[in-house]
Amino acid sequence: MSNAYILSFRVGIKTGKPFLSWFSDTRINLFTLPGFNESILEEERYCLKSNLDTRVYPRMPLVAVSVALMDEDGRILLVKRRFEPGSGLWSIPGGLVGLGETIREAALRELEEETGLKADINGIVDVVDTIIKEGGLVKYHYVIIVFEARNPSGELRRCSEECIDIGWFRLNEALSMELTKTARKVLEKLIEKYGS
Repeated sequence: MSNAYILSFRVGIKTGKPFLSWFSDTRINLFTLPGFNESILEEERYCLKSNLDTRVYPRMPLVAVSVALMDEDGRILLVKRRFEPGSGLWSIPGGLVGLGETIREAALRELEEETGLKADINGIVDVVDTIIKEGGLVKYHYVIIVFEARNPSGELRRCSEECIDIGWFRLNEALSMELTKTARKVLEKLIEKYGS
């Protein structure tokens, strides 16, 4: 089975220095040109591997989905993030929409990939902009479609290296935790809708 390779010429956002990257579905290699600091490529290498495009200092906003999954007791499922943005904070399960994938398909896939659970999507809770700047540049820019879901099925487990921890929490309990801005905004909307 042959791999398709992509060669890309890039310029480091922070340094302004050029480098070359080539990658397939199984391997990432980055080649610097003279004068470029190799250590700066680590985050770029992760981004290329995870999405075949950069999540850090993106060229355009990235479309993401998340799923506010609630159980029969009115608790919400949260995951503790390993990576930036929001490393170490509690958030709602989710991730990027894949090419050719609908937002609903992406939401259900991300939920299962991160938590092992399936659910019924009820509708959209909110659409949130996450824009984080550093040194006058946009470091992260996501447009996140947040779905509400019910009727979880399957075995809850931490399935993704992107999560440090996972758990069910009452809405008012969750609101007192260290949350991403998106999770806090969604929790406030859900409390307004259902109470705590």
